[in-house]
Amino acid sequence: MTATYRIRPVSNTLDYFILHVSRTQKEMNACLARWYKRNNEPIQNESNTAGLVHTSAVREFAGETDGWYNICFGHMFLNEERLTSRIIAHECLHISMAHERYINHFDMMYAGCYDGCDENEERLAYYVGDAVQAVMKELSRGGHWKRRKGK
Repeated sequence: MTATYRIRPVSNTLDYFILHVSRTQKEMNACLARWYKRNNEPIQNESNTAGLVHTSAVREFAGETDGWYNICFGHMFLNEERLTSRIIAHECLHISMAHERYINHFDMMYAGCYDGCDENEERLAYYVGDAVQAVMKELSRGGHWKRRKGK
């Protein structure tokens, strides 16, 4: 079963993203297939990805009669089998870039278009993941990072 969480990184704002955490790679792939179907998107072959971010259309309307407001700007998919600090950092960079584009309306020109999957952003996300992994390794080796339940 995939757990789903609404993540609001900054507590005094309304924007958020949805985090989907599956136990296994296979379960995450099934979750992705359901997500594609529900959103009327063609199923993509991402069977070997360790994590994934899909951005969402941001709709804001404060009308008098049919005032709807959706500020969910993305979905992050992770699975416990392949969960590392590197993967988390990589996907957090993608969700951060989506926040910049869809909430702050600022294109940092890594994506060139507003779909969030351009190779330049991917290159940056891999480097961020590698940097976080290297820092975590040194923090752990030096005794600065202690793993505690709930931390």
